[in-house]
Amino acid sequence: MYATIDADELKVRTGMLYKKGKRGLVFGRANWKPRFFVLTSKALRYYASATGSLKGVVDLTACGPHDIQAMPQDCPKTGTSSASIWRIAIQTPTRRFFLAAQTSHDMDAWVHDLVEVATHGLGCRVEEVEHDITVRRRHAMR
Repeated sequence: MYATIDADELKVRTGMLYKKGKRGLVFGRANWKPRFFVLTSKALRYYASATGSLKGVVDLTACGPHDIQAMPQDCPKTGTSSASIWRIAIQTPTRRFFLAAQTSHDMDAWVHDLVEVATHGLGCRVEEVEHDITVRRRHAMR
């Protein structure tokens, strides 16, 4: 299944998240779909399932730590999707990706690891970004 991972990449985290699809051409609506994610030292790969086919790759080499965001809890949940309010945004040079974890703990763990990968080699400190995330969350809860 992970044959697409380069030999020089380290596997950092794996697990199920919901991914918001691209906006549809006909109705202009994007659906949330469960995907199995593999975070490596260079990219975030997502599969149809844990044993399924590769659906896409988010190249994180061009991302910085501030391109990874924990969305505020008051971010509106619309529709009947199983995607939770525990959402993550990843800004790449070409697209903004939205993911949803099942719990706040899962979201925090994914954000931490995504920031670590985005920080690698950029000279930024993970602690500073984590502090920024905590401050934004507290502000959003007021």
